[in-house]
Amino acid sequence: MTLLPSDPEAERSIAAALVVEDDPRSAALMQTILEEIVRRVVVVNTATEALDALAESSFDVITLDIGLPDITGLELLHHIRELSDAPVIMVTAVDTSSSIVEALKSGADDYLIKPIRPAELRARIGAVLRRTGPRAHEVELYSDGRLVIDFARSLVVLAGVSSTLSATERRLLHALVTHAGRVLTHDEVIKQVWGAGYEGTQANLHVFVSYLRKKVNARGDAHQYIQTHRAIGYEFVPIEATP
Repeated sequence: MTLLPSDPEAERSIAAALVVEDDPRSAALMQTILEEIVRRVVVVNTATEALDALAESSFDVITLDIGLPDITGLELLHHIRELSDAPVIMVTAVDTSSSIVEALKSGADDYLIKPIRPAELRARIGAVLRRTGPRAHEVELYSDGRLVIDFARSLVVLAGVSSTLSATERRLLHALVTHAGRVLTHDEVIKQVWGAGYEGTQANLHVFVSYLRKKVNARGDAHQYIQTHRAIGYEFVPIEATP
């Protein structure tokens, strides 16, 4: 996946997008909007069709509705994260806080509430692709003898126990590890993980940090890698590397 510049002509270099939407009107609108910036748009109506499409081809971005006829979009999201690292934007009429939190915890990169606004959808796609570009892999590996973080493989190994990272978790952890030993403010983290134009709240950041802690902070361990500085931000605190 390439890092996309912000100008419209450059954004046309997006190769493929998968739209998972069961409502015919919304699906048609999504396809029309995306065809302005994406060379190939695949529209499917069910979770089964989505999984088949992912098995056959790779996509640069996925938009996903929650209300699907076979399983919910949130259930499908778990399966998508097993198959693809492509950024996922939830595009749905469901605006409950529990659904938003569940989607973000399950690996969604953004959450857009219907009605669909063409300019906003295109801008969100451009933003999510820019922040999931190659810069997330500048530091490929962290290892101190107890914790191993392989950013290239989106993998965390803590005391021999492996966990996979979603695309957003990887960017968040990468930002913290890159500035290890320094407190990053909430705004700094949000800018690095979601981009300067992100319109979400700190609550989304707190959800991801909470989820990430379960993978890098062992319960009862004296050393906690991700530490909170109340009302300020977060800090990754490394331990001395073991030969």
